[in-house]
Amino acid sequence: MLFITMIFDGILVLKMVLFIDQLDIWLMTLGVTMFVSAFTVYVNTVRTVKADLAKVSPVRTMMAPTGGNAPDVQAEMQEKVNEINRMLSPFYIFIGVYALVSGLWASFTWPLPGPYNIVFSDAWPIFGLASLMVGLASYARMDLKYVTIPLALLGIIVAVYGADIGSFGLTLEPAAAVALYLSIAIALWFSPIAFNFRGSVGRVAGMLSLIFLVTAGILAFYIGGAAAFEHTAGWAKWVPFYG
Repeated sequence: MLFITMIFDGILVLKMVLFIDQLDIWLMTLGVTMFVSAFTVYVNTVRTVKADLAKVSPVRTMMAPTGGNAPDVQAEMQEKVNEINRMLSPFYIFIGVYALVSGLWASFTWPLPGPYNIVFSDAWPIFGLASLMVGLASYARMDLKYVTIPLALLGIIVAVYGADIGSFGLTLEPAAAVALYLSIAIALWFSPIAFNFRGSVGRVAGMLSLIFLVTAGILAFYIGGAAAFEHTAGWAKWVPFYG
C-alpha cells in the first residue's frame, strides 16, 4: 500500500513539474501573441486611409478624389492588408493548435490544485480556439470583421476567469493576473467596433484595443518571465526518479 502511495505521489509531482514548465511558456507565448495581435489591429484599423492610399500609388491617389480610380485604389489597399494578414496566419494557426492541444491535455488531467486548473487549464484551449479563428480567417483572406463578434463573446469568458482570480486571490500576483485577463477581454470587446466602423470611430476603437493588447502582452511576459526564473530556482536540485 505504501509503495502504491509513493507511486501515486510521484505521478502527481511529475504532472506538477510538466505543468509548471508548460505554464511559464504558455504565458510568454500568450505575450508574443498579444504583440502580434496588436500589430494586426494596427494594420487593419489604426492606419489612416489617406496614409494607406499614399503607399499604394501616388498618381492614382491624386486621381481618387475625382472618382477616377478610387475603387481600384481601395481594392489594392485592402489586398495589401489581406496579404499582411495572410503572412501572419501560420503564426496564429500553429499557436492555436498548440494552445488547443496542450490546453485540452491540462483540462483532462487537472495537474494543479483545484481552482488553478479552472482559471488556467480551462482558459488556455479557449485562447487556442480564438487564435485558430483569426489564423484561418486570415489565411482565407476574409475580412477579420467577421470573427470579431465571436471573439468579443469569448472575451466574456476571459473576464469571468479574471474576476474569479481576483475574488479568490489566486496566484502570487493576483492583481497582475486580473489585469492580464481583463486587458485581453477589453481588447476583444473593442474589436467589433474597430473592425466594423470606418473613420475616426473605428480608428479610436482600434487604438484602444491595441493599447490593451500591448498591456496584456507586457503583463504576460512579466508574470511568465518571473515564474520561469522562480520555478527554475525551485527545481534546480530536482532529478528524475531513475537518475
